[in-house]
Amino acid sequence: MQGGGTQADPYLIHNAEELQAISENPDAHYALAHDIDASDTANWNGGEGFTPIPTFYGSLDGRGFSINGLTIKPNAPEAALFHALEGIVKNLCLHDVSVSANQYNAAPLAVYVGIESPFSRIENVKVHGTVESYYGASLLVGDIFQGEIVMCQTSGTAIATAEGDSLGSSAGMVVVNWGGIIEDCFSTASIVGHDIVGGLVATHNAGTISRCYYAGPLTATRENIFGGLVAWNFAEVEDSYWDTEVSGQETSAGGTGKTTAQMMQESTFANWDFDDVWRIDEGKTYPVLRTFHRQENYSGLNVFGGSNRERLGSLHAAPVVSREQASGLYVAPVVSRELVLGLDIASGVSRDPVFGIYVSAGVRWERVLGLNIAPSVSRDKMLVLHIAPVVSRDQASALFVAPVVSRERTPYVYVGAAIPVPIHGITIKGASEMTYPIKQGDTMPMIEAQLTDENGDPIN
Repeated sequence: MQGGGTQADPYLIHNAEELQAISENPDAHYALAHDIDASDTANWNGGEGFTPIPTFYGSLDGRGFSINGLTIKPNAPEAALFHALEGIVKNLCLHDVSVSANQYNAAPLAVYVGIESPFSRIENVKVHGTVESYYGASLLVGDIFQGEIVMCQTSGTAIATAEGDSLGSSAGMVVVNWGGIIEDCFSTASIVGHDIVGGLVATHNAGTISRCYYAGPLTATRENIFGGLVAWNFAEVEDSYWDTEVSGQETSAGGTGKTTAQMMQESTFANWDFDDVWRIDEGKTYPVLRTFHRQENYSGLNVFGGSNRERLGSLHAAPVVSREQASGLYVAPVVSRELVLGLDIASGVSRDPVFGIYVSAGVRWERVLGLNIAPSVSRDKMLVLHIAPVVSRDQASALFVAPVVSRERTPYVYVGAAIPVPIHGITIKGASEMTYPIKQGDTMPMIEAQLTDENGDPIN
């Protein structure tokens, strides 16, 4: 596996097999290299899928990428990506995950969090999928004992199938909170349970829930203990809400019930940070976390999000995974940001048209007619235009530059030896097929030239 397994140089995960290999070194640090297609895990182990990682003490940084189609259905009482999480998971999307257990807790990310470590943390994690178990089902984790769940969201379906006098708990995010901190989270999942059913948390024994909400359909088959946000509560719930209309629940053991219209008004959410954490389209949407909002429209400019925000003038935009078009501006896949005419933009891996200028991605800054770009390793001077050697042809200020190995000098530009270029009857081995004005008497050292007559025939 590529990388050193440290925080500074984590192991890079490229596929589902490498994800499973975390079990072999659960103390190390990992990061996703790109989106992972895990749909074939449905065929692993005779249909049981991915084998839960027993206990994870390291860190996993999704870097805004997704694990898609993960199946976790062991013939076991409990099921999740991690059976116990004692480390950190952040900036991760689990999309179309399918998890089931045959007795106790089932959850996409972890069955238990923070049994040993108070520093366990889940941050910027988004889950969409289906979870089913007999006694306990949720869309993020089963039980959290200590540690934090911050800026997470879930959607999909959680079903506890218990019957009769059995206690079947289900929730949108956590089955039981034994002492963890849950902040700035929400769920829109469909929750079905038999006995203890909560929109966000089923049983809140200790710890805190702050600035969270639930807005999904909730069904309790026995309707013994249930609630729009929390079913059973013995601890603190602050500035948190649930949609009474969508959930069908008028009561909750914690939080404040609001109508759908009220849930779409910023004024409803007291003490929430709508500058850096949340955003809302007034009267049209529920609050959404800025870290996961995939598309925002600012004056006709569409910017697609990722795991972190970058600043584009007065426009906030996140790094992107695939190339998107923003008001005629193409932004390449990014890792870090560079400054282009006051616009924060990341250096990419393929060329992008920026204000009509094609820019080659690279490793450091160069200046092109007042425009700061990140080309490559060295630079060639063309008039007042600084540009780096390139691999494919790029256009800069209507000047074509060919692939360069060495360079030759004409009176006006530096060009790379490539294909012949006709210039007023003189053929020069230069950049591309263009015509450059020259004056009689100009000298062009280091140029191979062939004079031709008016018919294009060589003149010896």
